[in-house]
Amino acid sequence: MTEQSCQNITPVYIQINTPVTLTCPADDQATILSWTGPGGTLYVTGTTADADLDDNVKLRISARHTGGSYTLTFTEFRSSDIGIYRCTVDGTVGLQMVIVQGVTSASPVYTRQGGTLTLQCPDTGGSTSWVVTSTGFIYASGTRINPNLADPIKTRLAVNNESGIYSLQISNVQLSDVREYRCVVGVSDTFYHLLLYIPPDFPKIENTVSVEGQNRTIGTEDGSMNLTCNAFGGTPASNVSWIKGGVILVTSANAVQYRKVFTREDDRNMYTCQSSSPALTSSQTTSVLIYLDLKPRKPTISGQMSTTVNTNLQVVCESTGSRPAADIEWNVGGTWQSSNPTEVKVIDSSTETYNVTSTLSLQVTRPDDGKSVYCRANNRALSGGTESEHKTITVLYPPDIHINYVNVTHMSSDRILTCSPDGNPAMYQFRQWTQTAEDGTVIRQFTGISSSTESILTLPDSDITRRYEDTGYYICSASNGIPGSASYTSGSVFFVVEAPPVVITNTTEVKGQIGSSFTIEVEFYSRPAVSETDVTWTKGTKTLTHSNKTAMSIVDTSVRVSFHGVQIQVKGYVAAITIHSLMEPDFGNYTVTIENSQGRASYMLEFKSASPPLPPDNVIPLSHDSSSITIQWTRRFNGGAEQWFIIGYKTDISKDFDDLAAIPDSHDVNQTYQITGLKAATTHFIRIYAENKIGHSDFVFLNHTTAVDEEGPNIGPLIGGMAGAAVCLTLAVVAGVIYKRKSNGKDDAKPNNLPESSDGLKPNILYESAGANYQPAPGPSSEYAIVCKPNKKNGAPVDPNSVYAVVDKTSKGEKDSKNDLYAEVMKQPKGKGGKEQQKPLDKRNRPDKKQEKGGKKNKKKATTVAGMDDYENIIPNNTNSKDSSAGEGMSSRKKNPDELLYLDVEFKDNHTDEHRVVVHGIENRCEYADVDFSQQADPLKGQEEVMKKTGENTKGKETV
Repeated sequence: MTEQSCQNITPVYIQINTPVTLTCPADDQATILSWTGPGGTLYVTGTTADADLDDNVKLRISARHTGGSYTLTFTEFRSSDIGIYRCTVDGTVGLQMVIVQGVTSASPVYTRQGGTLTLQCPDTGGSTSWVVTSTGFIYASGTRINPNLADPIKTRLAVNNESGIYSLQISNVQLSDVREYRCVVGVSDTFYHLLLYIPPDFPKIENTVSVEGQNRTIGTEDGSMNLTCNAFGGTPASNVSWIKGGVILVTSANAVQYRKVFTREDDRNMYTCQSSSPALTSSQTTSVLIYLDLKPRKPTISGQMSTTVNTNLQVVCESTGSRPAADIEWNVGGTWQSSNPTEVKVIDSSTETYNVTSTLSLQVTRPDDGKSVYCRANNRALSGGTESEHKTITVLYPPDIHINYVNVTHMSSDRILTCSPDGNPAMYQFRQWTQTAEDGTVIRQFTGISSSTESILTLPDSDITRRYEDTGYYICSASNGIPGSASYTSGSVFFVVEAPPVVITNTTEVKGQIGSSFTIEVEFYSRPAVSETDVTWTKGTKTLTHSNKTAMSIVDTSVRVSFHGVQIQVKGYVAAITIHSLMEPDFGNYTVTIENSQGRASYMLEFKSASPPLPPDNVIPLSHDSSSITIQWTRRFNGGAEQWFIIGYKTDISKDFDDLAAIPDSHDVNQTYQITGLKAATTHFIRIYAENKIGHSDFVFLNHTTAVDEEGPNIGPLIGGMAGAAVCLTLAVVAGVIYKRKSNGKDDAKPNNLPESSDGLKPNILYESAGANYQPAPGPSSEYAIVCKPNKKNGAPVDPNSVYAVVDKTSKGEKDSKNDLYAEVMKQPKGKGGKEQQKPLDKRNRPDKKQEKGGKKNKKKATTVAGMDDYENIIPNNTNSKDSSAGEGMSSRKKNPDELLYLDVEFKDNHTDEHRVVVHGIENRCEYADVDFSQQADPLKGQEEVMKKTGENTKGKETV
């Protein structure tokens, strides 16, 4: 919709800091509404405040559209809101000037922004002054400018009182000067509203396009067209005019329209739109070039119209003066030609029009004799086009060729074709017959039995299985000796010998990849034609059908075959079977059978795998020691190629795997490999996968921990480095058996002097409740504690890798628990120079370690250092023993039959299962041991006798 504007600004008289509503008429059916404020800022669209509007304004405004009005309401109108407000309703623009003032109305006085305005009132005697009504601020008293005014205002004011006229002149008028002014002369007041002229928008010409920076209006030769220009938004309304060659054609307010039928003479003339307004210092202009679509002029035909048959007749049609370039069509004998003639389009730079030449190359035949030929030129300026004069074709023709024949089957040995020309004169000379393929390739030539009127061709007989090769085009050529022409006329027919299908494909082996889909294709030739129902696929003895696994199809295609020793392209077929999600059983021999009315043909292909191998299966750690891990796996399908295995490992999960050398496939079902050179007592992350020349399988991962080395770590250099210093090692090893004694409603345990916590545990620094998050260490032979102490002298720490005690715990049933190693403590004896020599840790019982002679188990005590307490192994004798407890009379440390020490720990009855005990070192520096309640130990030697003597009841007690 063309935007329209009202011509006048409507003053709105308000008081500052009060509610104000601006109203614009708007039909209730209006859909596109908006309010803009000072500076063209968008305030609201419809009834929604613009998201980018300043919050100080947004919170004080609202808009409504009802009752035929569109309103903008301020809850509090501030001085900063002064300015021009515009409402737009479905393209109609209304302007309203907001003036801050009292309740007095005054005369509006207009000037343009930046201009000079003089306000006058008669001097009837008395004191005089100029005052801004809205603020009460005095601009001038008499002819003296108020010195307290700001310089940007004061320098633009001038006051004069001459010839009975008291005047105030304001130069370089700004938007801030838009106020109500009061002239005071004695007791008389004269009020003025200073309003600004609003410059109109720059003139805009509708329906133009820009071409290389130039505005153009596109019209059509001899067509009527409106030139429309507008310059909205000005106050007062601007005068808009159309001008051509300095002559004003039409003038109107805000918008102007000029309508005219434009002819070829108006093409490329310039029209100017001019906008004038008091708000402008000079007129604003913009121009547009009239650029017409020009009709093509009447075309003309030239060239020779007489020729002999089967030669090219060159006919030329020419058209000039078109824009855009004309298209030329040809009509021959009442039929429009669909093939494109040769066209040449040349632009005339002086007129920017086109000269178009079209040449029709017509291969004339006998029926073309006497036909009418004409051309027609058209473009979008002349959709129906304009036609040339008509011309007539004259043809000199040799004879037409007619060949009589009957298609046969491969069972027929008689294959005869007869050539009978029809020309004038009726005396002919014949050339050799020619057999060509569908693609035009010459297969062979023959000499027929010819007379003056006909030529007969009898095809030589060949093997019955190859008679289908006689299929093709057969060409007969004859001449009747037209004067001036020695050319021969040719005619052809497509002769068919039907035979059983012939398979073209010679590939006997195809390969696919497991997990993917694969299509087996077989090309074949067949006449008569076949369809999908004529093709059967089998695998072995099983006939395959359409399913989610397999899909069969047959498509027409061009195949390359040999006919009589010549390679040609003929119409053939591709029989295809697609096998989805290939698996190992899908490979094997596939046979396709094609059948037509003349017989059948079968072809077998071997389908092999060409896939990456499947990943190893059943990967397990078969055995391990302190420096090696033996891995076992089950080999799987090798993907159709020789495979090998890659094993990699790492001890740091953040680093890459170190791959070992490729391991050849031994072709055994289960295969093993020993990874050597590993670090003792370390968890190794292991990866294994299979690989062949095509690719590799998915990875298989496992984690396994090497055994503890028989040699303990050497900590002597760390402890003995300080010569003459006595290092006191206090080792707290808690392992073995903890008894929780319960009686029938009575606790016979001896009291402990330490105070109890609410859960029955003694507040000892060596114990803490692990709570619900307690997780036992995984697997057999895991290290449950490493005991270490700092070197107290000089506060120097001991190497954190130095091992003082190792607690090993194995879950039930995994190995003989009699020899399980629960804790091992040792101290370093001093060697030469005061350095400590580390003794090896006691060897753990493993299946690959031999026992001592006599079948005895390996038993050692930790080395004793002078002046220090003894440390000994604590190993349960039998995990399947019954409950036992220590007697009161046992004042010294007790040992089991293997001479291992026992330690009794008493708990109150209110100890709940919610807590597990974890033993920590002093100051929580090192973890000493986990206490596992799932293990049992055999009773101390003589324990039962002691219990009987003291009268204690062993039933109901839990041994852990």
